Amino acid sequence: MSYLSRLVASPAGKAYFLSQAKQTTGIASINLTQLRGFPVPLPPLGEQLSIAAKLDTTLAAVDACRQRLDGVEALLKRFRQAVLASATSGELTREWREERGTDWSPHQLTLGDLGAIITGNTPKVVSDDKQGIVPLFKPTELDDGYHVWHAKELMGPKRAQGARMLPPLSVLVTCIGATIGKTGLSRIAGATNQQINAIVCDPKIAIPEWAFFWFTSPVGQASIIANSSATTLPIINKSRFSALELDVPGVEEQGEIVQLVESLFSLADQLEAKLTDARKLVERLTPALLAKAFRGELVPQDPNDEPASVLLERIRAARQAEAAAGKTPRRGRRKAAANPDQLPLAAAPVPTDLLSSLLRECGALSERALLAASELDPDRFQVQLAMERKAGAIRDIQGDGQRLLEAVG
Repeated sequence: MSYLSRLVASPAGKAYFLSQAKQTTGIASINLTQLRGFPVPLPPLGEQLSIAAKLDTTLAAVDACRQRLDGVEALLKRFRQAVLASATSGELTREWREERGTDWSPHQLTLGDLGAIITGNTPKVVSDDKQGIVPLFKPTELDDGYHVWHAKELMGPKRAQGARMLPPLSVLVTCIGATIGKTGLSRIAGATNQQINAIVCDPKIAIPEWAFFWFTSPVGQASIIANSSATTLPIINKSRFSALELDVPGVEEQGEIVQLVESLFSLADQLEAKLTDARKLVERLTPALLAKAFRGELVPQDPNDEPASVLLERIRAARQAEAAAGKTPRRGRRKAAANPDQLPLAAAPVPTDLLSSLLRECGALSERALLAASELDPDRFQVQLAMERKAGAIRDIQGDGQRLLEAVG
């Protein structure tokens, strides 16, 4: 069963069912005839068991590898947050200060002290203003984080006259809704809608890149959440936003912090790119292993294994023998409960032509298949076979590269 389930999940199995499936109201389905027509490569039973066991262990290793890669992603996220926490606490630039003989002595300021705080708006659409050239940034654009270059919505010159324009390197912070605290750094001039507060930094007090890192740090995010109103949607208005307090180091140290954070984040980005490549490779492993398994290349083949054709022949012979004897097929047949008082003292006698009769009914069979069809125990079968051979009722022949038995006459 494990062998068959793996085959169905293999690229060949999926390709077959997709090619046969019919789409009805968005649901793909196949009928019983198509299911029965599914081609099943059938190696010897021993090889099937080896393939299933090998796939179980190998695919378990693939799953373990996938889990480890997920752990690396979480580790990189924690690394970035640790870098930002170190940056805002002064630990990141501790050696830099020691070289200069200075101490960590930031100024306690508010966001309003950093520069101008501008809340966005949504200008009215101007019908004759066709040329969209001015970006209107919304919270979704802040997904780009440190490099906000584009906006889906562009305003024409006339509409932009009603917008609150921002210069490049404005720090954009979402201040309402489920994504409150999401931050981006615009790299081009534009405007925002009313969901975003922007900080246009005074270069004598704060570097925009440093301000961005403060907002995305654990302390910056916690400050925004702690000061937002607990309504249906979290919100922090402009006055509360402007009053948020923070420790601001000197501009020179801010520049050093920015360089160090960018350098460490660049390293994390490189590791993340390698992680993405590794994940793609791992995702290709499962279908590749399944395809290899059902091409017969995953496990070594044993020439001494009984061919699957013999197993199928034995099953067919048993069914034909049961049909010839007028028996009910084994599947679904209920055995009567054994009554010790009714059991014979000795096994019933075997007809002298039992095996030759089966061979005349079914055609030439291998010895194993004839044993299964006869329903005799192996020892009794060998006695019966020797007797009928001696009587000349059965002879050995060669067929399909193997020794078979056939009835004489």
